[in-house]
Amino acid sequence: MTRQMMDRRFRLSSKAAKPAMLACVMAFNLALGIVPAHAQSGAGGVSEQDVKQLAQQQFEAMYKHSIADVEARLNGSSTTFKPFAVVTDTIGKVRTVRIKQTDEMPDPVALELMRRSLKVMANNGRVGATTVIYTAKNPDEKSNAENVIVFEMEHIFGPSVTELVPYTKADGKTRFGKSASIESERKIFTLKAKEAEEE
Repeated sequence: MTRQMMDRRFRLSSKAAKPAMLACVMAFNLALGIVPAHAQSGAGGVSEQDVKQLAQQQFEAMYKHSIADVEARLNGSSTTFKPFAVVTDTIGKVRTVRIKQTDEMPDPVALELMRRSLKVMANNGRVGATTVIYTAKNPDEKSNAENVIVFEMEHIFGPSVTELVPYTKADGKTRFGKSASIESERKIFTLKAKEAEEE
């Protein structure tokens, strides 16, 4: 599947959302109250709509930025890949984060190292949104796809969602199935306001 086709799949899977699938997910998360007090509407504050729109835009930008990496890592006979990340820094620039040492590590250790490294970056105020990308066994036992690509997306303002994209390999080609999004626990932006003040 080409980058354009995968990007198209992402957009088409979001028919019910405006303008994209993550808008629906973000609306659900924000409806659950995942908006910090300082982001509520009010004098001098950031509105809920502002938070929703910013998080949606940055999640989509990171997702699209990761597509070329995902395709390259699943090229040829490769069926899985080591964890990597895409981040949005505090001025809105999107970039890929790789840790070379993870190539020699077992997948669970590599994943934990990536999460901890991103957490340090977040605690130091260097990133405002993160996406950790890795492969895992498909939790849907009825699916023909044995594996899924996991996109763990978090935003400093609170929203957190995980997208699962099933995929199969045949004749060296990767075919992607219909994605599913679930609310997820925050693993990167976990520093409490009081702790942040003490830093």
